[in-house]
Amino acid sequence: MSASGKSGNVVAKYLPVYFVLLAIAAIEFFLAYQNFSKAGLVRILLVLAIGSAALGLMYFMHLAHEKRSLSRRRGEAGLKWRRFPHFTLRY
Repeated sequence: MSASGKSGNVVAKYLPVYFVLLAIAAIEFFLAYQNFSKAGLVRILLVLAIGSAALGLMYFMHLAHEKRSLSRRRGEAGLKWRRFPHFTLRY
């Protein structure tokens, strides 16, 4: 019974994200056929691609709900290994 309650919530949470991603794709398709310089078009499309990738990462990889402390701990572990790279390179 609780699974059906969660699925309704999931649809309400992710459906707007799908529509935003579809809108971004439509904007990219529309802009591709407009008269822009190549550099300007690349800049615009790159910004839109980064935005859609961020949405995909945050919502579909569930990074929007990840605890901030968990990401900080991963960063600290990465910094420790960067300080001592000689431990990983010895055979």
